[in-house]
Amino acid sequence: LSLKSDDGYADLTEGEDKETIDNDEPELNDNAPLLDINLSVALYNTLKKQNIVTVGDLISKTTDELKEDFGLDAKQIKEIEEKLKAKGLTLSE
Repeated sequence: LSLKSDDGYADLTEGEDKETIDNDEPELNDNAPLLDINLSVALYNTLKKQNIVTVGDLISKTTDELKEDFGLDAKQIKEIEEKLKAKGLTLSE
């Protein structure tokens, strides 16, 4: 199965789904900056002050840690969980 055509461009072969080839959104890794999950500015700044600056820093935390150790409230936790879920990620358990 080759996706190269004579003109050098990739062609979809019969039965292939264009959606699986064109993935506009890069996959997030642990080193991705928190900005990549589109948190509110206030929440981003709060986390940054606590030295949580990458996606990996954030997803290594549990909900309880964020509440107890970092002083985040339920609304902030909910925003984090929703933004992570949109990227296919979750907080630690």
